[in-house]
Amino acid sequence: MSTRAGIGMLMPDWTIKAIYLHRDGSPFECAAGGILAQYYNTTERVGMLLELGDLSTLGAKIFPDAKTPHSWENPQPDVTVAYHRDRGEDYNSPVVFSDLHEYETKGSEVFGAEFLYLFVDDQWIVCDLYEEPHEWEELENVLQG
Repeated sequence: MSTRAGIGMLMPDWTIKAIYLHRDGSPFECAAGGILAQYYNTTERVGMLLELGDLSTLGAKIFPDAKTPHSWENPQPDVTVAYHRDRGEDYNSPVVFSDLHEYETKGSEVFGAEFLYLFVDDQWIVCDLYEEPHEWEELENVLQG
């Protein structure tokens, strides 16, 4: 069973660019929440991650070591696995949502997501789509429990 998530970034025009994450999307230290907080904490790094398109798993590294084999079946340790790059599937470019409200209300439908992440003002916020009402929280606070 997978914990699906959306990973997004607020763009200068207030739209949100987001991709799908299939596995380990929970806001825990050992899952997507901890990895995003620790390794994807600049606009540049988040932008590079989003350009991969949809992801199977999120790792600390965006790119594999070119000298070592890396594939869907045999991924390098701690390297993000992207459907297009690593499995040879069609490229799914990031989805653009018109605003935060649309990301929150349609993220579950578009990605089948249980959690949504958003990089805004150099920090991550997260929304648990199972909680009603939906509330955005600073990821650092959620990780600290």
